[in-house]
Amino acid sequence: MNIYIFVIGNNYKLSVIEILNYFYNLNIKIIDKIFTNKILILKIDQKINCKDIINVLGGTIKIGELLTEENNINKNIFENIILNNSIKNKKINFGFNVYDIYEPFNCKIKKIGLAIKNDLKLLGYNSRFVVNNNNINILSSVTTQKNNLIKENGFEFLITKLNHKYLIFKILAIQDFEDYSFRDFGRPNRDSHSGMLPPKLCKMMINFSDFINNKNINILDPFCGSGTIISELLLLGYNNIFASDISDSAIENSKKNIKWIINKYNLSNKKVHIFKEDVKDINKKIDRNFIDLIITEPYLGPANLKISDIFSIQKNIRYLEELYLSSFKNFYEILNYRGEIIIIFPVFKVLDNKKINFLRLNIIDQIKDIGFIEDNFKKLNIENSSEMLYSREDQKILREIHKFIKK
Repeated sequence: MNIYIFVIGNNYKLSVIEILNYFYNLNIKIIDKIFTNKILILKIDQKINCKDIINVLGGTIKIGELLTEENNINKNIFENIILNNSIKNKKINFGFNVYDIYEPFNCKIKKIGLAIKNDLKLLGYNSRFVVNNNNINILSSVTTQKNNLIKENGFEFLITKLNHKYLIFKILAIQDFEDYSFRDFGRPNRDSHSGMLPPKLCKMMINFSDFINNKNINILDPFCGSGTIISELLLLGYNNIFASDISDSAIENSKKNIKWIINKYNLSNKKVHIFKEDVKDINKKIDRNFIDLIITEPYLGPANLKISDIFSIQKNIRYLEELYLSSFKNFYEILNYRGEIIIIFPVFKVLDNKKINFLRLNIIDQIKDIGFIEDNFKKLNIENSSEMLYSREDQKILREIHKFIKK
């Protein structure tokens, strides 16, 4: 049996749904799944290519494969793994991640690491024991990459404990944080008004679709902003992409950013159809039943709203409810049967009587009346898949992802 561990980023629920939906649509059978703090362990029916998969997923930081289960931990376990899988005349780099094990274990594993380094030296191996500077046994992706822990003669172990057994994984793939940063901050046009969607979130939204196996579907982003969703679609290999926005500057930004992505990543065979149009008139530009998938973040309202100004927030919500509902009416016309919408709704943080509350758009029932089913990912057999929030602590407007299917 093949057992893998997925180290999750800050938005745990979204990342778990992304992983499970990805495997579901690739017909990879999950025999068992275990959720713990920041990690997901999957027992699946076949081998997977961790490096390929981590390049597809947006919310996974690291992926590792189970090496062994042990009743106790000692240096010999790791030494045997290292010695049996390394080249003697090449430097060995090794380190540990510890998840969900009582605090004193951190001191124990550090002692084990130092003992391994000493033993390797006596055996004639040049090695480096990589540790986190703040004494926490969780290595960042930056540390992993800069210390060559997943390259030849590199060993990054992840240890967790379940049912009185220590599970020892070897990390095989890490998220390319430099490439994400390059795409986010290196693109020629970044406009906070037209949208600052993180590329990781865009990729997660794409992977929430049930069309991920079909790269030839017709996809539309009708609020394309700076073109971030379009860029991630291109990088994932989709071919028939359409983008629109009501703003001249957004269209121009998207064109420049998409051209930049195509040039930087050698995607000259890809083409995107970009046009200016109000979403309320999108059905004038796109034929009925033509689109299979809509992925988008609409306008969420002014970014400078104060959380104490409840009146302005409520006024903004009423405007957005009208915008969203009119959009969904047009989406229904241009979407194919069983076509999908993966869309961001705003959730507004408000300060009321010195208490923080949250206000949402109240339009789900009206969207269903238009002719849509809300997909809550029940097929993935996980609890609490509702409230798919993507947020940071300092955000005044949170992003909530919804998925709808045309009946």
